[in-house]
Amino acid sequence: MKKLIFNIISFALLSISLNANANVQLSPSKDAIDKLFPVSGMTTGYDEYYAAKKKAGDRKAVALRRSNGNVDFSLVMPTLSKSSIVDFNLNEIISPVSRSIRVSLINIELPTNLSLPKQKEKYKGLSFRLNNPDFTVFLSEKKDYTLSALHGSFDVKTVIGKVRDGQPIFNLINDFKFLGGGQLAIDVNNKSNDQNISILGFEVGGSSSITAPQYDSSQYVMYGLSLESNSDGRLNPTDIKFIKPKETFVLATDQTGAKPSFALSVLTEKIKAHADPTGDSSLYEASFNKMSLSIMPMTTNNSPVLMDIIPTPIISGDKLILNPPKAIPGITPLGMIVELVQARKFKNGKIISEFKTSLWKTSPSIWASNIDLPDFELPDDPQLELRLEVSYVATADPNVNTSSATLNLNDFTHVSKNYLVID
Repeated sequence: MKKLIFNIISFALLSISLNANANVQLSPSKDAIDKLFPVSGMTTGYDEYYAAKKKAGDRKAVALRRSNGNVDFSLVMPTLSKSSIVDFNLNEIISPVSRSIRVSLINIELPTNLSLPKQKEKYKGLSFRLNNPDFTVFLSEKKDYTLSALHGSFDVKTVIGKVRDGQPIFNLINDFKFLGGGQLAIDVNNKSNDQNISILGFEVGGSSSITAPQYDSSQYVMYGLSLESNSDGRLNPTDIKFIKPKETFVLATDQTGAKPSFALSVLTEKIKAHADPTGDSSLYEASFNKMSLSIMPMTTNNSPVLMDIIPTPIISGDKLILNPPKAIPGITPLGMIVELVQARKFKNGKIISEFKTSLWKTSPSIWASNIDLPDFELPDDPQLELRLEVSYVATADPNVNTSSATLNLNDFTHVSKNYLVID
């Protein structure tokens, strides 16, 4: 262990790039995954879904079931709590762990939470069969969860072509067309396999558009998600897309419109490419430690207003020096979160992922420009990245009590976040 004493003039600002931060080594994927709790099972109900569509005379839906170049799939993920969105990570929706699937004499890497039911398709004139309805999701805690299986389809030629070109799975989400899905409540403390989920629970026949603001696409990318509120208050993703500056995209929403739904907009750093030290290919890392997001009630046409991403924090003496976001009319400060985390990065296929643990946290109900830091005992481990993460939290809801002495993360609508890597 080494003691980190915050009484020096300042730390040099470090890039999160693995090439620049040479002291951080990739952990073996097994070491990182072993710290998680796997939940596995199968998705079911596809035959019943298409039988019902055929009976209803839905020719367009029935055509998807035939060998016409469209592959059925389900994306299995835990539903989200409002407070967890403050620390949003795409790894919650697309598993950082992959498995190899053989398609028409080609091995492709797909996330373990992508379930492929039994079906027959063609690729470049060759017929192939898929029968991989199983899934595994990796959860960080032993507790109760609700898993959602989001059913959809994709064009086999487009997706396999991109995978063969070496593109990461994150780049494929715009090729996914979502149709509906189902949910299952589970307790990770008990049996965590054979958790089968039927896709017959809901349909996403509705739609709402979302228009991205202007942003620097050389550094950032924006993701748009539609979220449906469950009876337990948790949020179920029904669509996800990445959206270019000023581009308008249509998101699939609940068909009935009976449940409250929300538009989640996340502006974050672009996917980073790193040279693979074991070969000539590239590794890809999707980081959500520097971002601005908003979650607002879904309307027919959504144009999110995002706070500026705050500058990188600086340490001076025993204080963390910060620059709060610029004021925006109608968006009121609620408080902030300052957290010391240790992150273990690992390689899985072409993806660099991380799992992080909180070492210290404070949540004042103000927007401060400096925070007193205590002395820390930190692990001396070259496979850990240590960083201070800062989130400024705000609300656009006029009914929220913004003078509360306690930060309530169920009240927020906006977040601006950045970090400082500690060497």
